[in-house]
This record gives sequence, C-alpha cells and structure tokens, in this order.
Amino acid sequence: MANTKAMKYFNLYIGSAVNYYKIKKGWTNHDLSIQSNLSESFIKQANTGLRHYNAYHLWNLARLIEVPIYKLYPPLSIDAKNFKQYKEIRPQATFDDFKNFVDLLSEYNNG
Repeated sequence: MANTKAMKYFNLYIGSAVNYYKIKKGWTNHDLSIQSNLSESFIKQANTGLRHYNAYHLWNLARLIEVPIYKLYPPLSIDAKNFKQYKEIRPQATFDDFKNFVDLLSEYNNG
C-alpha cells in the first residue's frame, strides 16, 4: 500500500517548485496555462497539491520555465546544497523540517 502522506508531500513539493519557478520567471498561472496547454484550474490545483503533474507535464514545464527538471523534484539527501534548494521552494522551513521531509520520502522509498 502506498504511503499517502509521503505521496501528498512529494506532490505538494513539486507543485510548490513549479509555482516558485513560474513566479521567478514573472509568469502567472494564466501565462503558464497558455504556454503549456494545461488548464489554469489544473495548474492551480497541482501547485497546491490537490492534483499532480505527470512526467510529461514536468518535462514540458521545466523546458518552458527554463530550469533543469531535477529542480522540480524534492532533494534525495540531507546536505547543505539540498537544504538551500529546499529553502528556495519553502522559505519558512527549518533544517529539521527539511530533514523530516527527506526522511519521510526515504522511508517510503525503502518501505
């Protein structure tokens, strides 16, 4: 059985990352919708964790917002570089939040 908590946090992180880089590029959900051929409603729901992007969506979104695709995925290990990336997406997070997040996803992957 899938760990729904881990999947929820995984998808929410990805949605937050897409939203972060979209805003950094100066785009709105409407702009991204036009460029990506995804509905504005879908983008809003995916960026808040209510829906999720598939692999094609992420490949296309990374290309459109001009970031390497790995920047849309959560970090896999606990180190300063990954914490910095995590803080970009979740500015209010502490190192403990980051560690707990990576541990949660690691448990899911190893369980």
